[in-house]
Amino acid sequence: MAPVATSRSFRTLQIPAALGFGLKARYTPIENVPTLFDHKFIVDRYSPKRAAVVDYYSRLPPDRLSWRVITNISSKQINKAVLRNRLKRRWASAFAEALKNHGYYHNGRKRRGPKEGKKYIPGLTGTLEILIFSDRGITCPHSELVGASHALVKSLVRKVQQLAPKAESIQDNDAQDVGGSNKRAGGVSSSLWSLWRKLL
Repeated sequence: MAPVATSRSFRTLQIPAALGFGLKARYTPIENVPTLFDHKFIVDRYSPKRAAVVDYYSRLPPDRLSWRVITNISSKQINKAVLRNRLKRRWASAFAEALKNHGYYHNGRKRRGPKEGKKYIPGLTGTLEILIFSDRGITCPHSELVGASHALVKSLVRKVQQLAPKAESIQDNDAQDVGGSNKRAGGVSSSLWSLWRKLL
């Protein structure tokens, strides 16, 4: 079971090509981060839903992109819950189609290449929250929503590529630290070798 992240270290994604749609996004490279709705159950230790929510997020598979569409529209702006749910479903369908057009499954894994093994390269990982602030998505054509989602996927791919070298450098530093400690523990240091050559 994977550990559940209790902190929500999200950063805003810049989507300049999607202006006018009321579309914003927050991303974190940390996996299994609960949404804002589920986070309140995890923080509250007396909540009856806490165990179920923690169990759900702990069972999510690794190397995946967890994403969810959140409509930040009040009931005054859209007074019917049916329309608010329709807006959420349309944006979710458009984003899933944009991922497919970029060569990813809905969970961020690449469509091409090995699914596991040494040559396996993970695709998009982390947690993404798609925030909707406009009711334009209810009436506009589906192609326009897909176009705005394309801009979101492009900015997400750039963000993941920017964070990938940092994660690799951290892993390399950890490996060097482990290798250095092994040499110090079981091997002979270079200073001792130089001293031994001088004695010869």
